[in-house]
Amino acid sequence: MPELVFTSWWMYAVTVAVILVAQLVYVVFGFGSGLIAVGTLALVFPEIRDVVVILLLVVLPAELGVAITSWRRIRWREAGGLRSSPPKPN
Repeated sequence: MPELVFTSWWMYAVTVAVILVAQLVYVVFGFGSGLIAVGTLALVFPEIRDVVVILLLVVLPAELGVAITSWRRIRWREAGGLRSSPPKPN
């Protein structure tokens, strides 16, 4: 039988609380959820691999939604001038 990630109910409760706080920080400031969640959950879980997989499964769908929405809102004609090009000689 495969080993479970959550060995007790308190690990599950702590994980949910940490992810909620991390996502609240992300909503307010726009970044930092991974920094808070990985650092805090690494104290709870014996394997950092479990932390990374849990966060990937929770955060990836939300990040894909943000990326798709942002991609559609880009004004490509205006952003075209932002590409890097060599300086023009005087």
